Amino acid sequence: MISTFTVILDANVLYSARLTSLLLFLAEKKMFRARWTDDIHDEWVRNLEAKRPDLDKTKIAKRRQCMDAAMPDALVQGYQSIKIDGLPDEGDGHVVAAALLIRASMIVTFNIKDFPEEALKPLRLEARHPDDFLLDQFTLVPTLFMEAVRLDRRHYRKPTLTTAEYLDALGKAGVPKTVARLRDVSVLLD
Repeated sequence: MISTFTVILDANVLYSARLTSLLLFLAEKKMFRARWTDDIHDEWVRNLEAKRPDLDKTKIAKRRQCMDAAMPDALVQGYQSIKIDGLPDEGDGHVVAAALLIRASMIVTFNIKDFPEEALKPLRLEARHPDDFLLDQFTLVPTLFMEAVRLDRRHYRKPTLTTAEYLDALGKAGVPKTVARLRDVSVLLD
């Protein structure tokens, strides 16, 4: 499967390492094309460092580098001159500008209210909560989705994660409906 369905992952979606990891495994399975910008990176890094001063900054920087290495075409550049009006928070204009530049179909974000339908619809964009986005992906191609979830869970080695621990971590990352669906089929995750 090769997808041309392109999404911009907002900073708040990349904040959680567990959620980011699952999204990248799904993108590696070509279920969608994951994209982001340096501004988006800077935002999630800044927020993570502020809210979690206990985390090693070099590990956070390494995570950012690993993301870019895992998805070499994910980093969007050249969007800065595109000006976007009509958003509740003007600071989110860069996300929409990047989406427009690469002709993305969707912005995956926890902050749906910051990307109102009336502002995005004329631009042929949609904002989608990550929980709903993941459920959509599961529904579209369940076998690939489950394969990506299995690969994601198994890649944690230090420490290893049981299926229950993995799903609990995803739930804490803000995707409880996806976790509930995965619990229903958890026997397939081992």
